[in-house]
Amino acid sequence: MMKYYIYQMEFKQGVHFGSGHLDRSCSAFHADTLFSALCQEALKGSGDELDHLVALVKESSICFSDGLPYANICGRKEIFLPKPLMLCDAIYQKQDEARGGKNKKAYKKLSFLPFGLFDAFLSGEYPVERLHDLEDFGHTETRTGAFVRNDDETLPYRIGTFHYHDGNGLYVIAGFVEESHRVFFETLLQRLSYSGLGGKRSAGLGRFTYAAEQLPDGIEEFFEGNFPYYMTLSVSMPGDSELESSLSGAFYALEKRSGFVASKTYAPEYRKKQDFYVFAHGSVFKKRFAGGVYDVSGDGSHPVYRYAKPLFWGIDWEG
Repeated sequence: MMKYYIYQMEFKQGVHFGSGHLDRSCSAFHADTLFSALCQEALKGSGDELDHLVALVKESSICFSDGLPYANICGRKEIFLPKPLMLCDAIYQKQDEARGGKNKKAYKKLSFLPFGLFDAFLSGEYPVERLHDLEDFGHTETRTGAFVRNDDETLPYRIGTFHYHDGNGLYVIAGFVEESHRVFFETLLQRLSYSGLGGKRSAGLGRFTYAAEQLPDGIEEFFEGNFPYYMTLSVSMPGDSELESSLSGAFYALEKRSGFVASKTYAPEYRKKQDFYVFAHGSVFKKRFAGGVYDVSGDGSHPVYRYAKPLFWGIDWEG
């Protein structure tokens, strides 16, 4: 059985998490972004750290979630889980009937649910006063930079950044089969905290501090136990042999993942990774699957890995 830890990350200088547009930034990151950044840190270390990281993840000895929000709610820090994409119309109908039809749109707009109110949402008893918990999560701004071309022509550009308000940030849940795996993961994460996560790190964006602690007793049941449904907390994609059975009875959203290869040894110029589709966090399945680490390189000099391993959260819901 795995042991699970939570890593609460605090970003003081703002972040740039890719949204497909340089002048915009998302407020959170996906597990494949974290994995790519850890791979870059592993490359800076001893020669076998990258191979060791990839092997541990492929064999499911290490797994982790997307970066998910925590927030200061009335002076108390709360973590939020993705809203499950399961029969949401039926759940909204329950909420609608319970609240006299006044807040159906607000319930539909929810992306995340406080951990302590997850079951209340499924039962149609989510309190109206908690619908706007994350409205003051942070704010976006646009920075202006300048790029100097080879012919000394200076070109301005705009960078979208996201800044978290006091007491707010992102957390990752990670599971480890052995204690040595946790130590290795935290070694890379510590290095990454100084380098920064996301884009435009040379401008100081994405640097963070973090606090780590083991999850309380009883929580591991949601990861290890048997449930009618399983919600993934990370972007994920089954292997070819798992795909058909995984889709049976599933509720999911697909998301395209792309981006550029960060390695300077991959090709003489920056190259794009192959586009890759994944199930978004919050997707719900009736059967677990292993997922994988996929090579999304093109004609460069080495593999480029895309993380698509699920971290499942059990849901005790019969509809």
